Amino acid sequence: MRLRTALTEHERRRGERYPAEHSMTAGAFTGDDGRLVHVGPDGTVHDCSYSLSEVGGADRLRMGITAGRGVRWFDDLETTRQHYDGDTPLVETEYDAGRYTIHQFDLVVSDTHLTHVELRGSPPADAEIVAAYAFSPDMVEGRVGNMVHDGAGPEDGGVVEVYHRTEHDFLTASTGLSNAHGQRLRTIPELLGEADDGFPHRGEIDRREDSRLTPDVVVRAPFERDGRTERVTLAGRAVVDRRAARDTGDDAKDALTDGVDRQRRIETVSNIATAYPDADDLREAADGRGPDVPADAPRRSVIASDLRALDLLTAESGGRIAAPEFDPFYSTSGGYGYTWFRDEATVSTALLDASEELGLDADEELLAAASFFCRTQDADGSWPHRVWADSGKVAPGWANARIEGANATPGPNDQLDQPATVVAFLATLRREADLPEEWRDRIDETIADAVDFLFETTEDDGLPRRCQNCWENALGRFTHTGAEYLRAFAAVARAPVDEALRADAADAADTALSGLDARWHPDTERFLQRASEEDQD
Repeated sequence: MRLRTALTEHERRRGERYPAEHSMTAGAFTGDDGRLVHVGPDGTVHDCSYSLSEVGGADRLRMGITAGRGVRWFDDLETTRQHYDGDTPLVETEYDAGRYTIHQFDLVVSDTHLTHVELRGSPPADAEIVAAYAFSPDMVEGRVGNMVHDGAGPEDGGVVEVYHRTEHDFLTASTGLSNAHGQRLRTIPELLGEADDGFPHRGEIDRREDSRLTPDVVVRAPFERDGRTERVTLAGRAVVDRRAARDTGDDAKDALTDGVDRQRRIETVSNIATAYPDADDLREAADGRGPDVPADAPRRSVIASDLRALDLLTAESGGRIAAPEFDPFYSTSGGYGYTWFRDEATVSTALLDASEELGLDADEELLAAASFFCRTQDADGSWPHRVWADSGKVAPGWANARIEGANATPGPNDQLDQPATVVAFLATLRREADLPEEWRDRIDETIADAVDFLFETTEDDGLPRRCQNCWENALGRFTHTGAEYLRAFAAVARAPVDEALRADAADAADTALSGLDARWHPDTERFLQRASEEDQD
């Protein structure tokens, strides 16, 4: 989220418990191939893709219907219903506009977010869709440019391009754009002094710097009449240039063909917009994107919803983020748009169990998770605190003592339950899944290296050394972490891995079990939270 968007949200939600956050507890999500888009209950759109694919996309999209001089913004109307189309990620939001109803469909297809709008009933004869976009290419709001490519889009109606350094966002409509222009960014004093929404501004800005060096654009597009229905599709495509910036020699010329690339990208977004001119086209595109859940599965709709959520949160690498980033300025948290190995392994274990119990076809997802673990394991056999989901590289965190002390004795600020949870999943997968031989060898190597790390960090009582707890708020020798070690050792002892490793893991499991028995408090019939000489904790 950009600073100006954050300040606007803060102004609108002043007095609430967490006004600096971008609330996503209401609304719905759609996504595909690293794009993740939140559609609010009022139809406003916010791109959450950066954690999954480095795409900033549309920081905010606000839509309305213009007829004559006025604009009826969707977020000023009554939302009558918002729902998914079956098990698919196609989101439909419906509004009551009096003499007519508005139906908004949102779906991400690959790297393109499609928003289809239909007017049903008796809309104004001269109605057009108006859309105000606040883009954030490369997650920035300054030094951003925009271009309006006339005669380049559907029916030669034009394509808008908003760009910074590596990301280029392209926008067009299935019926062509009747108008497109940049909007001057509001100044900080304006943001702090205005109580209304203020997006977009009234009127157009003619000065070059204000209209071209801005990520905010406003477009209008006509509706296409089909019987009593007026319809139009907006297509927003985000492209990140991942080519090396320092190409030399013969490759340098090929790497700098910016004009050729731009033309291809304009043609691509134009073709996508015209390929989905009505809601049935979006339904067809979404069909088959939902999870394959047996019809007789208990609570089938809940299972399908859970699997859709897992799919939306998964990067192309196989890693999953903990949550869409709702606190982008870290005002109340350390951020959630990252992969924690504890979370990833726990979710994967649950998916493995469910796939067997319910007959789900989750082999592809489970192998992708296993591959992610194998690729991200460090040289000492453990894993970092948290990583970026798309690349597996270490993300900003506070529990990386093992990395900081790589050449000396590491401090206690690491979370040892994380590698233990990964070992438990990989060993269980190894035992319960029929894996190809090349997968078995790679996973066996990962397990062996990780178990060596668990052995090295185990004290004489069979439980792990002092570390940070899974709640990330204290240091000590926690019973929960010891239980994860026991689970990891027991899973390895049962897995079809090297016989000597199995025997060592079984012995370690017995010792860990004895250590946990010593933590049992018979008077309260509870385990102590952690080893403590001063109190029962």
